[in-house]
Amino acid sequence: MNFGTAQTMSGITPTTQSSMTIQCRSDSNADKYANICLYIGEGSEHNNGQNYWPRRMKRSSPSAAYAGFGIYTDAAFTDYWGTGVWGRARPVLISGALTGTAPWGRAMRQNVTLYARMEPLPNTETNLDNVEAGYYVNHFDGGHTAWVAHSNTATALTDPTVCNTLTPPDGQLFPFRVEASIPNQCTIEKPVSDIDLGTRKPVGESDVSGTTEILVRCHSKDSNYNIGLEPSNGNKLGQGELAQTGITERIAYQLKLNSSNGSNWGNNGVTSSSAGNGVNKSAGTATPASSTTRKKFTIAAVVSPASLNVPAGNYSDKVTVTIYY
Repeated sequence: MNFGTAQTMSGITPTTQSSMTIQCRSDSNADKYANICLYIGEGSEHNNGQNYWPRRMKRSSPSAAYAGFGIYTDAAFTDYWGTGVWGRARPVLISGALTGTAPWGRAMRQNVTLYARMEPLPNTETNLDNVEAGYYVNHFDGGHTAWVAHSNTATALTDPTVCNTLTPPDGQLFPFRVEASIPNQCTIEKPVSDIDLGTRKPVGESDVSGTTEILVRCHSKDSNYNIGLEPSNGNKLGQGELAQTGITERIAYQLKLNSSNGSNWGNNGVTSSSAGNGVNKSAGTATPASSTTRKKFTIAAVVSPASLNVPAGNYSDKVTVTIYY
């Protein structure tokens, strides 16, 4: 079962499903029903019997981390699939009439679907935003799955609790694994206020600058990123131009971090470890101070006073913000 690249942003719950086929054949032509009990344990990433609801997958690199998920018997995600041991989630009972004729005996064939969804781990997460980016997996091999088959000459079994009284023979397994890749996931919370430089004189100005703030929220814990700013003219150094429709003259400006005295802020980085003149997440301020997922960054636009000698009017530009991982 593979969640694929699982987006865990708020409001998004990754789900997946898988299926298997059960086939049974009788050694006679008598009227019989096949009854199959299917058991699923906690998998390789068990936690002392505590993780049926939810189970967990493990990320091994760059450090150990866990992500929660549940395996269900139904598409509505209401009934956990388990073993029935010690009152835990029940196993699945498959029953069907053996039909057909000699010489091969009677047979039954049914498809069974497993449903899974990602879920917060208890005591460590209130939602999936705290899952760290990486590849996660849980192996359901060895003794983590089992099945038992028997027949009934009169009627089909319908109560799954009958499976609680059966002992699966050694070696009757249906191994599988559950895996997911959690990407770095960060968004810029909107709205972002415009930088208003006010009304300026064409000559005699000295400090022409303004600021705004962006709030970056990451939906995967400890995501590394840098932020690039690019004016509409495509300048990678953060050097833009304010323009007015129908006017050829432009007002030059420079994007900076925090204030008019800050470092230039551009967009020639490509990854979190190669920020170029972008801004790494370490330059942000946690908001609130205890947050591990939200950071605030201050953007300054600084205008060269010499470029203000232009025809009167309203000048503006648009800046594109890009997050790199």
